[in-house]
Amino acid sequence: MTTLSDRLRLVREARDLTQSAIARAAGVDLRTVRAYEAAEKAPSAPTLVRLAGVLGVSVDWLLGLVDEHTGHASAEKLVPGLSRLDARDLETVSELVGRFLAAAERRRDRAA
Repeated sequence: MTTLSDRLRLVREARDLTQSAIARAAGVDLRTVRAYEAAEKAPSAPTLVRLAGVLGVSVDWLLGLVDEHTGHASAEKLVPGLSRLDARDLETVSELVGRFLAAAERRRDRAA
C-alpha cells in the first residue's frame, strides 16, 4: 500500500521539483516537507490541500483513497486560490457548496 509520504515523494520527483520548492509553494518549512516524506509527520488538512494544489493532484490521491491522481485537482482550476484557504475558510466554502447543491436538488425535484 502506498502511503502519503510515498505519494508526496513520487509526484514531487515526477514533476522534477525539489523539497525546497514544494515547501516554498505550500508555505511550510523545508524540514516539515522532509518530515512528511519521511512519514515522521502528517500535514494538517489546509496544508494537505495546498500541497495537492502545488503538486497538481487530488487530496484523495495523496491520502491513497483513489488511484487516479487528478480526480479533484480541478477544484483549484474551478476556484483559483482554493488551496490557500485555511481550515475555517474551507469549511465555509464546503457549507456554501452544500447549500447550492441542496437548492439545485430541490429545483430538480420540483421540475420532475
